[in-house]
Amino acid sequence: MLLLFLVALGHLALAPFTKVEESFNVQAVHDVLYFGSQIENYDHIEFPGVVPRTFLGSLCVSFLVKPFQLIIDMNGLPKLYVLACARVTLAALICMAFWVFLKHAVQGYPRRVSWAFIFVCMSQFHLTFYMSRLLPNTLAMGLTAIGLGYWADPSSSPWKSIATLTCTAMIFRCDQILLVGLVGIHMLMTGRVGLVRGVSIGIISIMLSLVCTVCVDSIFWRRWLWPEGEVLWFNTALNKSKDWGVSPWHWYFTSALPRMLHISYPLSFLGALLDSRSRSMMVIACGFVLLYSFLAHKEVRFLFPSLPLWNFSAAMGLYKLFYVSKSTRVIRVIRASVLGGIFLGLLLHGVSSVASYNNYPGGDAMITLQRHIEDRHIPDNVSLSVHIDTLAATTGVSRFLQEPNIAGIHVEYSKQEGLSLDAYRHHSFDYLLNEHPDIPGYTLIDTIQAFHAVQLCGAGIRGAIQCMLALKAPLEFISKDTLYIHQLNR
Repeated sequence: MLLLFLVALGHLALAPFTKVEESFNVQAVHDVLYFGSQIENYDHIEFPGVVPRTFLGSLCVSFLVKPFQLIIDMNGLPKLYVLACARVTLAALICMAFWVFLKHAVQGYPRRVSWAFIFVCMSQFHLTFYMSRLLPNTLAMGLTAIGLGYWADPSSSPWKSIATLTCTAMIFRCDQILLVGLVGIHMLMTGRVGLVRGVSIGIISIMLSLVCTVCVDSIFWRRWLWPEGEVLWFNTALNKSKDWGVSPWHWYFTSALPRMLHISYPLSFLGALLDSRSRSMMVIACGFVLLYSFLAHKEVRFLFPSLPLWNFSAAMGLYKLFYVSKSTRVIRVIRASVLGGIFLGLLLHGVSSVASYNNYPGGDAMITLQRHIEDRHIPDNVSLSVHIDTLAATTGVSRFLQEPNIAGIHVEYSKQEGLSLDAYRHHSFDYLLNEHPDIPGYTLIDTIQAFHAVQLCGAGIRGAIQCMLALKAPLEFISKDTLYIHQLNR
């Protein structure tokens, strides 16, 4: 698992900023660390979002990160280092969760299956890139992996799996109730748990989870609430999630899973064909994806909790193909095809990584602005104001980047929405991070580019081949002007 952790750290180091989907937990970790009980200063009070989320995950990460935050602040280092520590902590927790899953799931199998599982996980961009990102889906993926590990281990007590998966659904992601139901049905059908005992464990887990989340989150949200209950109502009863886009019912199977799993997608079905435990995992995984497909709004990250199941079955397929199957001509052809698929998957991993690293213009703009302020040698008694528009705020700017003091200069930040281009001057913001290149009363001082497209070198296959023959990259990454830094005219 150390190798998997190192790949995640590589992504973190090259893409240290965060985006809008991570916003709640990122801001929550910051506010817990820096404001403590001063809830009136928390970001969610001003920007509550569409639906409330639980603070329990952010509290756990904050507790583990607090010693590092104190050391970083004592040495006068940027708060961005604290964010990095939080993400490293989460990546470590996810790796530990996958280790627990693997330890239980691999019972009775050779060690090579474990190595195949780790390799499969390392090869996937989405898993390694998002392992350190403070999404509710990532937090749920860790706990779900542990619960699925308990389920996959025939010697493990069934209450551990039911309790873990149920608590995850009630606290972090209500959609995990689908996994709870599928795993519960499998346990009933295989005789691992009786109906009365299974339902009793589920009810007790639900009650304990509700007590935890309602009591804690009601304090932070300043009203009585069950966050995931409101999310469930919003997405199912009101069906409001479709406002963020609608995909066809087959999208998960025909688009999301192939992009997320690469060669592991067909390997997982091969593993299910050749191994009974993998077959049970694939029944659960496919059932989960199929049921989830009825929800109109779809995103790749919604499938994260099922990744351990897909990857274990793919690892089993890899092991059976290369270490168990007899070396016939057909098998050799299949092996060569799989090796080609692995190489192509690693190439796609690299392409996705480069594109993603250059897709956080808000974070890049804030760092550029801070360097500009440092180079101006402004007197210490001067106070500056910076306005952050929606695009900047959703593509990298978080409170971890909003340093209150830059080179001894006090800086205040505003994310006031709905301002016209003429209104910025009336508010007398000293600097703007804005998506518009021309704003009345301001001078453009820098332009930030972001990833736009990728194309073959030379705009064609022949040009790409010539580039490779010349030992050059066959792909070109195209960037475009995305954000602009403006300074008030004095």
